[in-house]
Amino acid sequence: MDNEKEASCCRMKEANYSRRLIMRQKYTNVQGLIEIIRERKSQGETNREIGTSLDLTLKQVQQLITRENRRERLLAQGCVLRPKGRP
Repeated sequence: MDNEKEASCCRMKEANYSRRLIMRQKYTNVQGLIEIIRERKSQGETNREIGTSLDLTLKQVQQLITRENRRERLLAQGCVLRPKGRP
């Protein structure tokens, strides 16, 4: 009897898992788009306009611009940029 209950629970878990909607994580390599974004910013487009046309969120565009500005500022100061992550 215990085996039957365990088996029914296992089937139940599998059934619940199969009914769940699995959302794919949206990932875009925005570093490859930096030149396009810089060009469009110089033309006077807003971050929101750039994001909607490139299928990015406003936050992705803002953070990319912030990272690039920081990188340029550090290079201008003469700092050596090192790759992130474990050596």
